[in-house]
Amino acid sequence: MAFVVMNSVRASKEDLPTIVADVQRLGLDLLRTQPGFRSARLMVAEDETEATLIIEWTSREHFLEYRQTEIGRGLVEGAMRLHPQIGFYNVVEALEP
Repeated sequence: MAFVVMNSVRASKEDLPTIVADVQRLGLDLLRTQPGFRSARLMVAEDETEATLIIEWTSREHFLEYRQTEIGRGLVEGAMRLHPQIGFYNVVEALEP
């Protein structure tokens, strides 16, 4: 099954738009070129005090290989400046249309 990485940042309503823009400037579109990449979603909580980036990979191995690439190192280093809470998940069940 798939492997998911979630990065979440909490901030004030005033600061969150800047954080979202910073994440968008990381070059997330480069993920499309990586083997095993499935999807990415950047979301803002309804109360506008948290942003979450969810990236889905075909497998944990694909994610680890991506982390060793120049693109992976660059995106991870850029994200670390935002001090996100990070979670790693194995998908055990998925429902799709």
